[in-house]
Amino acid sequence: MINKVVRLVRPKRFDAHLTNVEYSDREIVIRPTFMSICHADQRYYNGVRASHILEQKLPMSLIHEAIGEVLFDSRGEFKAGERCVMIPCVPGFIFNGKYSKACLDEKIGENYCRQGIFMSSGTDGFMQEVVFQPRDRIIKLPTELSNEIAAFTELMSVAVHSIKRFLLFSNTYRSRIGVWGDGNLGFIVTRFLKIMMPECSVTVFGKHDDKLQLFHFADEIVNLNDENKERWTMNIEHAFECTGGEGCEYAINDIIDILEPGGTINTLGVSEHPISINTRLLLEKGLHMLGHSRSGLTDFESTVSMLSDENLQMDLSLLISRIVRITNLEDIVDAFEADKTKLYGKTILQWEL
Repeated sequence: MINKVVRLVRPKRFDAHLTNVEYSDREIVIRPTFMSICHADQRYYNGVRASHILEQKLPMSLIHEAIGEVLFDSRGEFKAGERCVMIPCVPGFIFNGKYSKACLDEKIGENYCRQGIFMSSGTDGFMQEVVFQPRDRIIKLPTELSNEIAAFTELMSVAVHSIKRFLLFSNTYRSRIGVWGDGNLGFIVTRFLKIMMPECSVTVFGKHDDKLQLFHFADEIVNLNDENKERWTMNIEHAFECTGGEGCEYAINDIIDILEPGGTINTLGVSEHPISINTRLLLEKGLHMLGHSRSGLTDFESTVSMLSDENLQMDLSLLISRIVRITNLEDIVDAFEADKTKLYGKTILQWEL
């Protein structure tokens, strides 16, 4: 079958490629319909990854946050036209039948399988005419969930994954949690913490009042520009770092300063460069530092099960900054350029290419 794949061939340059694809009944043919641009996509698009990484991975189709409609399922398990979210993380056992230690231990997770792939990171993502998706890498979506919100289910699943993993590793003192970062990820982590740990008080730490005012569901808001740092010492027992970039160094060191002994630092932000942290105080307090990345099948299942909640949908809709209809390659470039200048939220692509 001939398929059209849109690939980033070099920073800021997309080309359409025709490929001949053979597929089996282990796969389902899906037409992508709505997508969401992620910071990782922007790093490739703008060429801010290291040059040897770009040489290794490009040309490559971008986007790992996407939903689609089923076109064909040879086994009849999915009906044509059914909406589904596609899971970009494909562990090794899908290909070779061999389960890694990561896949067998719930404290690790299939998204850390070294033999697996992640679509739009070393292998083509969802910017294609059709996608041939392994059948256990898709999940049906609730009928009442809008396409625009569903488009960034993957990002929500990463937040859910981090919370589930935090609960596996942390101590039993969980009355006060801090979230550092007032961007999309900080918003989503905070909102899902209030669902998954309703008895816990969540304090959000950020630097932008216009963003912080959207966190109406948080128990407390702290602007880090406030010079009265005595207010920061609030007996925070655990923390989630959702800043990324250069900001994650300052966030992690703030967390080390503030956190109660034995607390857990859950890091989700990605930095392109090594950072320095206060290991002396980290050791003195006996803190635990956990890294969380991507998500697996069960994380998507947990996320989708929560997305029927109307109040959650209403809050998530606040993150939709623009919707761009994509009918040609120029539309893609325009969408990525516009996404760079947005102040907040997610850029959603209505995929009609």
